[in-house]
Amino acid sequence: MYNKTSILDDVFLCFSNPENMENGALDIIPHDLYMDMLVTYRKRVNMKNHTVTFPCFSIDFADEDSEKNLFEIAKKNTGRMFKPVLYSLEEVVENIPQVSGTRNLLADDSEDYDGHGIFVLTNDDGRFGAVWIMYENVMKDVADKIGRNFYILPSSVHELILLTDYGCSSAEELKNMVVDINKTVVDTTDKLSDSIYYYNSLTYTITKVA
Repeated sequence: MYNKTSILDDVFLCFSNPENMENGALDIIPHDLYMDMLVTYRKRVNMKNHTVTFPCFSIDFADEDSEKNLFEIAKKNTGRMFKPVLYSLEEVVENIPQVSGTRNLLADDSEDYDGHGIFVLTNDDGRFGAVWIMYENVMKDVADKIGRNFYILPSSVHELILLTDYGCSSAEELKNMVVDINKTVVDTTDKLSDSIYYYNSLTYTITKVA
């Protein structure tokens, strides 16, 4: 049994696919929106030998003030509980199935990029890592590492694909690709969005472009 304090200490941000919500589900689930993406909440529970997470419901929070401040509390907790991880997609493919051995480029000062590249942004747990798109400091660090503007492709609720804009396809072509992959490859429980976003590394801003 949880009390209010323990829930607020262990709650973190995640994205959810609204298509999975049955009629009226959002009435009992605390939620917010970031651009066109549905933000929901999970609580982490430490078991004897492992950690599990569960979705949060409005009934979990004893008073209105707790749920009112939930986003900011969960955002702070997420930054404390997890570490952002940026991989080169090329290295991820090379290291499959041992992706855990791939370098975190945010902790590596040796790379000097020439404007080309595809990257994966997630967290050190590998689950619900797409939420870093909401963290200005994380996205700024990513932009400083990549060194130029990039498109953000919502691969799933667990990770983002970042594609530098140097000689790449148009936003509409990228959108068509994401829509097709979401329909044929991504599990419906993991789908994030069909949209394409663009990060300006000079102004450190994100916009939806398709």
